[in-house]
Amino acid sequence: MKSLLAVLLLAVGSTAWAECACFCADGELRTMCTTVGEAQDNPTMCATYQGVACPVESAAAASYDAPEGAVDCRSMRVWDTSADSFADVAVCDVLDSGS
Repeated sequence: MKSLLAVLLLAVGSTAWAECACFCADGELRTMCTTVGEAQDNPTMCATYQGVACPVESAAAASYDAPEGAVDCRSMRVWDTSADSFADVAVCDVLDSGS
């Protein structure tokens, strides 16, 4: 089975984020990227921020079709530190490019 590395940020609504950034999701800091390739290249980008307190907020998850190189696409609420609020996004788990 292929290992999961980072999270693909499929849709960011009206907010524009860099290709990869750290966001709080489900109470944990996670690397999120706008393309599968970027997510595969930066799986541990947020590791240097260990100890960051992440707020938790959940919402009903909708499922989405996964692009090549990703699985388990769903809606999620993430904490956007730049806006100091939660944002609704669509995310996917990204597969290891070497597997």
